[in-house]
Amino acid sequence: MSEVGSTIVDIRQITKRYQIFQNPGDRLLHALGLSQIVFWRRRSVKELWALNGVTLNVRKGERVGIVGRNGAGKSTLLKIVARTVAPTSGDAIVRGRVRALLELGIGFHPELTGRENIRTALAYEGVRDSNHELEREIIDFAELGESIEQPLRTFSSGMFTRLAFSVATAVSPDLLIIDEILATGDAYFVGKCFERLQRLSDQQAVAVLMASHDLTAVQALCHRALWIEHGIVKHEGSPLEVLREYGRSIRREEEARLRIRDRAARESPRTDSEKEHVSSSEYGSKEIVITGISLSTGDCHDVKSLYCLEPCEVVVEWKACRSVTNPVFVFCIYLPSGACASQWIASSREMGTEIVSGQGTVTFRSDRLLLGSGYYVASVGVFAEMPNRGLEAAPYHVLDRCVYFQVVEQSFNDQVNYGICRQPVATELRIHGRP
Repeated sequence: MSEVGSTIVDIRQITKRYQIFQNPGDRLLHALGLSQIVFWRRRSVKELWALNGVTLNVRKGERVGIVGRNGAGKSTLLKIVARTVAPTSGDAIVRGRVRALLELGIGFHPELTGRENIRTALAYEGVRDSNHELEREIIDFAELGESIEQPLRTFSSGMFTRLAFSVATAVSPDLLIIDEILATGDAYFVGKCFERLQRLSDQQAVAVLMASHDLTAVQALCHRALWIEHGIVKHEGSPLEVLREYGRSIRREEEARLRIRDRAARESPRTDSEKEHVSSSEYGSKEIVITGISLSTGDCHDVKSLYCLEPCEVVVEWKACRSVTNPVFVFCIYLPSGACASQWIASSREMGTEIVSGQGTVTFRSDRLLLGSGYYVASVGVFAEMPNRGLEAAPYHVLDRCVYFQVVEQSFNDQVNYGICRQPVATELRIHGRP
């Protein structure tokens, strides 16, 4: 076994190219060597570079996390490290014994029971467990109860996860590779897995290489992180640093997506038949017309991502076709389910002006946004009076559920789900006597 701290994974400038065929017949012709006919190949085969110049080093006892969107190349990189896929070019050196949890069910026989699969896996590893102590340890850790005597084909994905992880970590490898398999486990068992991974890494110098969409898990478990995008390493460093950059990229894409969705909701033309069957997202008498909506947080203006517990503003631009007495402006926020999460209401009288005319803006401002993280949709409207007992007042102009935005946590360190409202509360602890 290599010394603690020595390099166990040494990957330098690897690439991986896949050929995408238009139909199964093209694949067969390629297998027969007909792809060498240049004019035919250009029509039937496309090249996909899953990895392009990736370099990675992992030392004994180090835990490295890989993050990125679906199709970024994470699984391909793990398969190359696991030696199940060969790179197209570059050097990939992996030292020591490797255990890989890449897909559920790999290495197990569906007709054998859980216990029989454990014994088969141990025998494959060359482990002679005549007293069945290791077998009992695996079963105890998996906590599958009487189901361990049932065929694997009857197991759920979560039960598969319990058995696969328990077997893979029963005999300490030099490198353990995990590709999202823990995502199918329940929270209790995932916690047990993380404790075992930390113990294997710290006490037995097992290197861990994992790909995950669970950013909080990468932050909590890994010493180092790698962000891959379109087969290229975008950033490498401490988990907090990498996840911040990755989070900024995700938010930029979400901003663009939500802007497009906003525009489509407000500007999408409808045919006459659609107008008969689908309620319009815009309605009202239009004595006052809403001409624009923008969201801001901190120093960032006109955004689609707001931060929990941070200042925010919603600016509604309007234009009056005539003088209107005491109009009421509303910004109503809904959950994706359609339930109302919060409603911000203000009349012009409350804002110091009885009669409005011409054009202007109304600003809803909050020093601390108390909405929990998640996706929201909002309606913006101007009404003739305050709503009464939940009944909508006469509308001047309403853009119904046309504003899409998200609320995100400011820090990746916060792993608590606070729900849809970050209600501030005061707490007090009293101890009455001691035993």
